[in-house]
Amino acid sequence: MEEARRAVEIAPGVIEMRFVLARMEWHDDRVWDALEHIIEFRAQRPEDPQGVLLHCALLGFIGDRAGDPSCYERVLAILRQSPSADVDAYQAYGVASARSGRQSDAIRSIRQLVRLEHVRDQALHAAHHVAAAVVQALSYEDPVKVIATLDSVDGLVGSTALIRSARALVHALAGDVEATYSALGYKPGELEAAAPEMQQIIAMALVNGGRATEAHPILQTVIDKAQDPNMVQMAIRGALFIDDLQGVRLGLQRMAEGAAPDDWASLSLAILDSAQRHGRAEAVTQGFTWMTAPAEVVSARDPRPGDRPSESHWEGVHHATSPILDDLARSMLH
Repeated sequence: MEEARRAVEIAPGVIEMRFVLARMEWHDDRVWDALEHIIEFRAQRPEDPQGVLLHCALLGFIGDRAGDPSCYERVLAILRQSPSADVDAYQAYGVASARSGRQSDAIRSIRQLVRLEHVRDQALHAAHHVAAAVVQALSYEDPVKVIATLDSVDGLVGSTALIRSARALVHALAGDVEATYSALGYKPGELEAAAPEMQQIIAMALVNGGRATEAHPILQTVIDKAQDPNMVQMAIRGALFIDDLQGVRLGLQRMAEGAAPDDWASLSLAILDSAQRHGRAEAVTQGFTWMTAPAEVVSARDPRPGDRPSESHWEGVHHATSPILDDLARSMLH
């Protein structure tokens, strides 16, 4: 990267060096520096397809990290201005569409990708990325629409673990325990063999189905180990149903970690402490009625600020360093 920067300083008129430097910065997670240099490159080569794709990759990545939907809108605008049948272009357009709530456009991108027979393996890999983005962006308020979307995606890329989990979540939110087990491919007696994420979904089905007592062993694990705050909240609701105030306390402590004093978890924990000190703990289970509604489901795979995933939806397989691209960059520098 130091050599690339020197090359840019020595030959500022050789615009290709801006692209090389931007790529190297992108793979070293220097996203804002890379964005600055790719904008400079595209100012002189606006239609260069690789410049377009890198610009979109950076914007999409920033959108994921910052939770800024305007980044996805910008990606879509750039790709509409510079349409391409390239695999990465279809992938970027599909993911940006899914992130911005345009599920039908995202599914259309998947359909275009699976038709690219001449680059089948690469296209299918990209199609799975778009499919994952579609599933992750689902809102579970309309179960019928969710199932229809999952059917469409399943028909194009096949059933994946993420699609099966999403189907199970629909049933879990409705409290249909048997359908949840079936969607995950488990039977009630096989619960202990299920992965932790699957156990959490089954626990949600049991809680929402009024069978929180059966979910109690799982709820304890969820409170101790779950990373998704919505799952912890679900476990707290389950503990409330069976009057497990110790479980409620542990869950609230996890939710209140790092929270402001006026956050709902901190306030609830303070209420619980006060109620128990005055011998009125039974009032707590009646006062937390706001916790009885199903939590909004957030996929554990959704990016969080500060994440540095080994693979990005935005540019095929994106590792922290890319040996092939770095070799090409060195050959250009010398």
